[in-house]
Amino acid sequence: MCVQRPRTWEDFLAERDEDNHAEWVDGQVILMSLASSDHQLLKVFPVRVLEHYLERHPQGLILDVPFLMRLPTRPSGREPDILFIAQECVGLLQPSFLDGAADLVVEIISPESDERDRGEKFIELFWAF
Repeated sequence: MCVQRPRTWEDFLAERDEDNHAEWVDGQVILMSLASSDHQLLKVFPVRVLEHYLERHPQGLILDVPFLMRLPTRPSGREPDILFIAQECVGLLQPSFLDGAADLVVEIISPESDERDRGEKFIELFWAF
């Protein structure tokens, strides 16, 4: 088993590219598997509903994977499936990540990500607020 050397947030961002989905937690890079077709199809509905609402009531932005949300509480950089950023928090938006918690985060949970999404990610987001 190969142990990774800890990476800073800045190192992680410099090494990351759009073809590899990865999260950064406690200095470790966690490679993410590609989303299944079921996962993608489930994500389409809430994204469209939110976009439809925001067209009529412009109150923020919707972003989806791959886009990182950096939380200082652990520290971590996660890729939620859907992020809503309220207009008053748009200043947290950086070119390749959101520097703080989104106002709404949606995770599409699949069998292989259940423990991580309902456990670690949920706790991180809970303490971010």
